[in-house]
Amino acid sequence: MAARRQTLTGKLARRLIRQASEGYEVVERRAPVGVKLSNPRLYDERTDFDAVKAVKGVYIIYCSERRRTPKTKETRILYIGRGWIGNRLFYHHTKKRGLGRFAEQHTVKYAFIPIPKSESDWAFVMEGILINEHIRLFGCKPYYNGNAGSSTLLGWHHVMTLKPGPRAILSKYGGR
Repeated sequence: MAARRQTLTGKLARRLIRQASEGYEVVERRAPVGVKLSNPRLYDERTDFDAVKAVKGVYIIYCSERRRTPKTKETRILYIGRGWIGNRLFYHHTKKRGLGRFAEQHTVKYAFIPIPKSESDWAFVMEGILINEHIRLFGCKPYYNGNAGSSTLLGWHHVMTLKPGPRAILSKYGGR
């Protein structure tokens, strides 16, 4: 009789990834996980952040201009975060004055991956994967991110396969 396979919830993914990151062998095979990104939207003083206030997920704020600036030397991605999309974006725009000023001088956009409201662990996992892979791909954190992604998430590729993969997502928004 075949063993019944558990659904890969955010909590289970987080536990399995932590084990893989610590060097333990993960018995379950890699699970395919589909990632659906929103269409990019403008991030400026005219943006209606209330339109995405009830959406929880992981977001990427990036400069859509290809030319380099002092803040976009290595990558055009400015910030990767998680939470209630509208609230977090509004907070970053109004309280992180450096990011707000940058958005006033350049064309800045955001895209997000919606996550079910009951799955805060998925948001933690996706944000950590994107930040860690950003560091691997571009050699630095996004300019306005203070911390690197959790080191407990470095073994994510032993547990799941993301479609599209984080490098494809990051190259789309951060590449030249």
